[in-house]
Order: sequence, then structure tokens, then C-alpha cells
Amino acid sequence: MFDLSHDTLKEQRDFMSSHDEALQNASVLLGVQPALRRTQALFDEIKLAQRLTRRLNAPFTS
Repeated sequence: MFDLSHDTLKEQRDFMSSHDEALQNASVLLGVQPALRRTQALFDEIKLAQRLTRRLNAPFTS
């Protein structure tokens, strides 16, 4: 039916690696230190994740 043997987060990881500094700078400007910590934690989780889960998706929906 569906072939999910490929890396489903490849595009997100590629985007993060290309724009990580800019995203962290924007986090600091918009939300100060707590936002930077959340952004860095999200980066770490996405680097280790096999697929996008509700827990990973939560920072995008709040």
C-alpha cells in the first residue's frame, strides 16, 4: 500500500541543517531564551526521530 521505508523527515532535516542558525536567531528575537531552548530541543528531537509524531508536531500547533 504505502512505502514508508524511506526517511519521512528528510526534507525537515535538510531544511533545519540549511537554516538552523537563522531559525535560532529568529527564536531569540521573537521569544527570547525560552523560545531558543524550545527550538533547540525540537531540532534535537527531529534529528533522532524516525517519523513525525504528535509530540513533535505539538510545537507547530501551539
